[in-house]
Amino acid sequence: MDYLLGIDVGTTNTKAVLYDLEGQMRAVASAPTPVTEEGAGRATHDPEALYETTVAVIRRAVAQVEDSSLVRGLAISSMAESGVPLDAQGRVLYPVIVWHDTRTIPYEAWWQERISDERLFAITGAQPGHIFSLNKILWLRDHEPEAYRRLSRWLSVSDYLAYRLAGVPAMSYPQACRTLAFDLHTADWSPELLDIAGVPAGLFPPALPSGQALGPLRPEAAAACGLSPRTLVSVGGHDHICASVASGVIAPGAMLVSSGTVEAVLAVLDQPRTGPEVHALGISCGMHAMPGRYYLIGGILGVGPLLNWVVQVLLQQPLNDEGYRALTEAAQASPRGAQGLYLLPFFSGAGAPRRAPRATGAYLGLRLHHTREDMVRAVLEGLCYELRHMLESFYPLMPARETPLRVVGGGARNALWLQMRADVTGRTVETPQGAERAALGAALLAGLGAGLYDSLEAAAMSAYRAEQTYRPDPEAHRDYSARYEGVYRGLYPAGQIVLAKEG
Repeated sequence: MDYLLGIDVGTTNTKAVLYDLEGQMRAVASAPTPVTEEGAGRATHDPEALYETTVAVIRRAVAQVEDSSLVRGLAISSMAESGVPLDAQGRVLYPVIVWHDTRTIPYEAWWQERISDERLFAITGAQPGHIFSLNKILWLRDHEPEAYRRLSRWLSVSDYLAYRLAGVPAMSYPQACRTLAFDLHTADWSPELLDIAGVPAGLFPPALPSGQALGPLRPEAAAACGLSPRTLVSVGGHDHICASVASGVIAPGAMLVSSGTVEAVLAVLDQPRTGPEVHALGISCGMHAMPGRYYLIGGILGVGPLLNWVVQVLLQQPLNDEGYRALTEAAQASPRGAQGLYLLPFFSGAGAPRRAPRATGAYLGLRLHHTREDMVRAVLEGLCYELRHMLESFYPLMPARETPLRVVGGGARNALWLQMRADVTGRTVETPQGAERAALGAALLAGLGAGLYDSLEAAAMSAYRAEQTYRPDPEAHRDYSARYEGVYRGLYPAGQIVLAKEG
């Protein structure tokens, strides 16, 4: 039996997962992703510690199968925006600045002084923000001049690890889209943006499609991982994009909801959409791992922390399975519509389709007859209303295609919430079999690079299996639609009042 190895380097955990060619998990190993918290919104990863952790989980996963020489290929998924600065000899110059690190916030204004947000979006598909790789490079220039003077190459985390394993510097298209230096329309680095930043054109490596073979493992890397030196390393990608491959979200019009800290909504396109009408919605556009495909992505911010707040503050429960069961039971104890109580779920600001980082959350319609259970249900319903609002902003930008809304992540484990999503949006909702979608997506890209699949589409379709399907209840959908159209959409002016008072 042949195996494929998918590695997912996340902000919290690093996982190595072995799959067979049908996408069935055969072995897994995991370890915390090493991170150094520096306080005041700052954190870094030690690149060597990232590599050693990756090698260790690979070795532990591979040890669970009978013959490591049967592992034909591997690829890596990781968080985006973070990167590793290297000198001309490939030596690390500075720790990896974590993707959400706040030290680069001033560079959002720096860009706005030099180029319009609309022009930047037209080139890159990226909304204004501080998190992008190019801002981290500018920070190095201004605060670590000696490291910047010796800077020769910048690799995303997944591509740096592939470089350590195979010795070939490259960057996947999906990761390149999160640098702020990549032109979606040419699939190459943007001379205009590099010139504005004053960054040499050769700083970034060749940009390559996900699933392209880089080469076999270096002998010393193979020995450290417990793998054959014939194991082929292929280009991986951004974790959201790898997860969409493993969820079969690859055709134009297909949609993925990745529910975690942020509830990210991803839709597949057959051409880039970087016009002002898309920019105005706060949605980003990028290159998919699927050849010739692009994606739109937007997010409801702070969903995971909001649910944690419900469990800890409203319900006075611990953040464990028992606490989340209590959340579900409380929501079930309240009737549909939460007795007229609504929530604007902007506890961490508002994302797409209206970018308002200072937005605040609000209960609206709260009366003395409302119970704690009503307050809990209103949270889930408010998140579903906001999901519907985001989906409706996507629809004019994509092909009309009624495909199931596929949901992955922590929010895919709550059956009540999944059915509520179907009832509020009117879309069929599916959850895929098995966890670790980003790792599976990386493994499928490894199989493509190793020549074990005829196409990425064939790989994705062979590996995807629906575990649960939730269809909208017609009566519930009519009821929720009346509440959404008649009440929730009209609450946005109240949300703006909250913004004005708090902003």
